[in-house]
Amino acid sequence: MPCVPSRATCFTSASPRIFPNWSIPGSGWPTWPYYDTLTGLPNRVLFQDRLNQALVQARRDKDHFALLLADLDNFKTVNDTLGHAAGDDLLVEVAKRLKASVREVDTVARIGGDEFALILTRIQGPEDAAKVAAHVVEALARSYRVQGLDITGGASLGVTFWPGDGDSADALLKNADVAMYRAKERGRNNYQFFTSDMADGVVDAMRIESGLRQAIEAGELAMYYQPQVSSDGRAVSAEALMRWHSRELGWVPPSRFIPIAERTGLIASLGDFALWQACRQCLAWRERLAPDFRIAVNLSAAQFKHEGLVERVATVLHEFNLPGSALELEITESVIMEDVARGQSVLAGLKQLGCKLAIDDFGTGYSSLAYLKRFSVDVLKIDKSFIDGLDEASDDVSVAEAIVSLARSLGLDVVAEGVETAAQLEVLRRIVGDYGYLAQGYFYSPPVPAPEFEQRFPAFRQLRLVGEHA
Repeated sequence: MPCVPSRATCFTSASPRIFPNWSIPGSGWPTWPYYDTLTGLPNRVLFQDRLNQALVQARRDKDHFALLLADLDNFKTVNDTLGHAAGDDLLVEVAKRLKASVREVDTVARIGGDEFALILTRIQGPEDAAKVAAHVVEALARSYRVQGLDITGGASLGVTFWPGDGDSADALLKNADVAMYRAKERGRNNYQFFTSDMADGVVDAMRIESGLRQAIEAGELAMYYQPQVSSDGRAVSAEALMRWHSRELGWVPPSRFIPIAERTGLIASLGDFALWQACRQCLAWRERLAPDFRIAVNLSAAQFKHEGLVERVATVLHEFNLPGSALELEITESVIMEDVARGQSVLAGLKQLGCKLAIDDFGTGYSSLAYLKRFSVDVLKIDKSFIDGLDEASDDVSVAEAIVSLARSLGLDVVAEGVETAAQLEVLRRIVGDYGYLAQGYFYSPPVPAPEFEQRFPAFRQLRLVGEHA
């Protein structure tokens, strides 16, 4: 088997060989081909050799060992907001905490950007691995002091145990990766042992994540547009909704790829893409369709938390020479309420740009009159779940009436999303009365590509007549 330096001595199934103590000048760490220059931990090359050795030893001695993979939660956010130097400081501190969490005979390695691996040798059973995994999760969840700021930590761990979870080093590593993805699906900052039923769903999620990383550059993502129709029958705006047609996976519904993008941090890149594309399209439609046309774009939690959000929006508006009024930004209640003070500041900054601000999925979260008064919002969007039950016998009628009454008292616009039938539209009209509203949904049109939207725009201008005669 291959042999690489392990401290000063490398043990093989034959006999030990002493290697020269090569080192990085000034670091005191062994030679760079086998150790990470930032943390001083074994790198992937040395880790792979240690894993192979652990497997040989366990087979020979009929022993047990465990493999733990740890992936840091929200590391990309630290890099993007504070810079790579802060990210490096965080990685060094993580390495220290990992080393302090295991025995001297165990291996802690950095095998990727923010991915670490631990090999626990000569343990009694899975319960020993569980104790270490729980300790690691707790250690990495404690806050970090980086560049004078307290940063919330966390990691997702996947655990495999030998024998039982793989008959080779590659299988153990692959299955630990699968378990790690399951930990991320369970909300992050936890550990999961591999089980055979994980493989199918997690492998599918891994394929989606891998595809998403290439989707923007490959031209696989596109924005579709759904008209928002006023109570007097004019299509005055549209909501931009992302769609993904993968060359490998085919059509992937947003319900599958958006949660994965949120868990992995890719949602920030997708959000930037959506913002840029929507503004580009709005400029074209203001020139060709209507001079006051507006496009609504969803802001993800990751975008909203980013320190440079207001500046980013201002830059995109300036790039396309658009007024802020051309853009409506939709934020969910829960995102704003995670940090009320900061949320208020960000919304005020976006408002200064002239953007319209909408509370998306209103009625499903806090729905607080107090915070609506504090925040500079313009629009309440009635969630589709209430529109679905909009008939004479439904309690959702009372909910919709309450939301409209609240909007009226605060001078806010109302948008009803998910209108699919003439009956729903008729009840909505009676509830709103002469106050006015916007409605969107499959009753009018599904989300369609920009060229189709533009082609159908003259018909969208007559949607009031369609609704009245449906």
